[in-house]
Amino acid sequence: MVFFSDHGERLFDHGLTDSDFGHGFPSVSRQEIEVPFLLWLTRAYQKADPSAVARLKANRRSAAQLHNLFETVVDLAGVDYDDRNPALSLFSDRFQPPSRLDVLNLDEEAISLPVEDDAGQD
Repeated sequence: MVFFSDHGERLFDHGLTDSDFGHGFPSVSRQEIEVPFLLWLTRAYQKADPSAVARLKANRRSAAQLHNLFETVVDLAGVDYDDRNPALSLFSDRFQPPSRLDVLNLDEEAISLPVEDDAGQD
């Protein structure tokens, strides 16, 4: 099972008088771009490919973006195709987490935020 939200929401992050709730404001908040990405693997899958599970666990605290989802699902399904980019898959030992998270605001302006390191938190 795979779950990845496309965006988060502002929900009174600055108190009950906060009028900025929802998403897509000219200024982008971390609550809008830091969202869950969950993978649940059956015991049968874990037994069938323990090395893939170990690589996934090694990347479990890494930042990821929506474009990492495709390559991760391709690896999960055991599919291969020409011009694959293993650096985009959370199942890869060559996974390269992004150093910045890039989004567009409502004015279609690119906003780039640095990834905050939370290694070691479980």
